Amino acid sequence: MASNKSTLLILFFSISITIQFPTKTSSTNPDHQQSDSDCTNRWIHIRRLPPVFNLDLLSNCSGYPLFYDFCPYLANHGLGQKTHNLSHSWYRTDPLMLELIFHRRMLEYPCLTADPQAADAIYVPYYAGIDALRYLYGPDYNSSSEQGLNLFEFLTTDSPESWNRKMGHDHFMVLARPAWDFSQPLGNNPLLWGTSLLELPQFYNVTALTVEARAWPWQEHAVPYPTSFHPPNLSLLESWVQRVRRSRRTTLMMFAGGGGVGRNPTIRRSIRNECENNTMNKNVTNVNNVGMYGSGVGGFSKHVTL
Repeated sequence: MASNKSTLLILFFSISITIQFPTKTSSTNPDHQQSDSDCTNRWIHIRRLPPVFNLDLLSNCSGYPLFYDFCPYLANHGLGQKTHNLSHSWYRTDPLMLELIFHRRMLEYPCLTADPQAADAIYVPYYAGIDALRYLYGPDYNSSSEQGLNLFEFLTTDSPESWNRKMGHDHFMVLARPAWDFSQPLGNNPLLWGTSLLELPQFYNVTALTVEARAWPWQEHAVPYPTSFHPPNLSLLESWVQRVRRSRRTTLMMFAGGGGVGRNPTIRRSIRNECENNTMNKNVTNVNNVGMYGSGVGGFSKHVTL
């Protein structure tokens, strides 16, 4: 199964790159705009989910008193509002919108197929990070172990042949929150932080592409957080790259989020250790503030004068 999971990860980056600059054609029609040779091992089928699992969740964007109002970030299909009126590439993008952004762009992926039996992978457009808010900050806190159960029931009863073909091994989801937010052990008493979506045996075969994966679960793969840079065409991207290459940058800044204080190796702690042991002229700052995910997040930043 390792090769299949690696293929899904490659597909994620392929989709992110090819759909960064959308085309006007799509292979969802019977004639397949993209040739079979171009789409070998790249065919994806999108499961049709009831809107309660995705778009309906956006209607409650201001309904969590302990969480921030993310309604403004829904603009431009999840990219957020432009940073200024003349901007063509920069948006106020929130990482929580990754699920919406990816879903929107998947609809323009050139190797889509309406036939799940012909697909190399099956995308489940479930907005898990947004749905998790009602368990993390809303009225369903005491039912956090139930996230995903309704989804599993739908996947196995609506077009069950799609699921039964490989018992979910070819299905994948994109999660806009760290894997730890979905990893509360089942039966925890008292309840701790997070839901139990990734602990449900029903989803053990499903690949989770998440902004921060844990080291040991084979079905989890880390993908980048969304940035605020979304150039609509290749020329604007190349123009920005050339501008950065020509610029004289005398200050280097790095940031590592809170956490990483246990014994297990983490990239956050590795970054902090490397910076603290660096002999260059530097300014190390600890930041404690309310993060974009609504909980208290300790941060670490470092400025280096070159």
